[in-house]
Amino acid sequence: MNFEKVERIFIIAFVLLNIFLFVSYVNRQNLQHISQDSNQVDILKEMESAGIEAPKKLATETEQQKLFSMQANANELLKNKQEELRNQAGNISEEGSLYRSLLSDPIILQGTPEKGFTKEDTKKLSEMLMTSLFLFGEEYMYSHYDEVLKQFVFYQKVDNIPVADGTSQIVMNVNDKGQVFSYEQTYAGPMSKQGKPLTIISALRAVEILFINNQLPSGSKLSMPELAYRRSLHLEDLSMYTPVWIVTLTNEAGEKNNLRVDAVSGTILRDETATKAEENETEE
Repeated sequence: MNFEKVERIFIIAFVLLNIFLFVSYVNRQNLQHISQDSNQVDILKEMESAGIEAPKKLATETEQQKLFSMQANANELLKNKQEELRNQAGNISEEGSLYRSLLSDPIILQGTPEKGFTKEDTKKLSEMLMTSLFLFGEEYMYSHYDEVLKQFVFYQKVDNIPVADGTSQIVMNVNDKGQVFSYEQTYAGPMSKQGKPLTIISALRAVEILFINNQLPSGSKLSMPELAYRRSLHLEDLSMYTPVWIVTLTNEAGEKNNLRVDAVSGTILRDETATKAEENETEE
């Protein structure tokens, strides 16, 4: 009996079996991916039937990204550096986390709250962040203008992702004449990556979670989900920040509300604005 020939036959059979198993695995993964995409497209159709308007681009937002958790150590950077600020009268909160400023010379803009503001206005304010009127201004990015509160909002950016939970932002207050006369600033401080990168759910999946949990009323209009960081753990010496999807919902009356979904676990989070209001009431 030719044992060498038998050995070759077994080796070839083993290789062919491995190739078959690998191809079967890839096909199953592709079928699963196609099935998930199909289900999510069905969700968009159901939302349309329910009178919920979503951006067309949302149908293609199925990619799962990887992001790190971020750590910010406790600091008193605003308190220690407030003396470097110029042309303003300001004060720091007792715990050192909030700086309030009243500008000596208001920043004059082209627009007004009544007429609206231009891209040149927001560009001018972004450039003003680099001056001695603000601390760490280069770390902040423009987010939006709040028409109700008459405020320009800037968030600290970490790897070009905003920290959109109020713990690290600059809010500029504007009067009826279109002048920025004061601002409030919070600053989480420098951040560092922690642990291994986290796989986050897609933007489309975040919207799907909101829909199946009855968070999207009929007649509402959705914005494109935005990826941001939020403080998920706050200790005496440090804070941890994790990714979150923010979906802005506009109802039939034109009122806007931000809905948040944990980008890792898919958990629907409490509204940050409501939480802060409750905290303020408790402090008062």
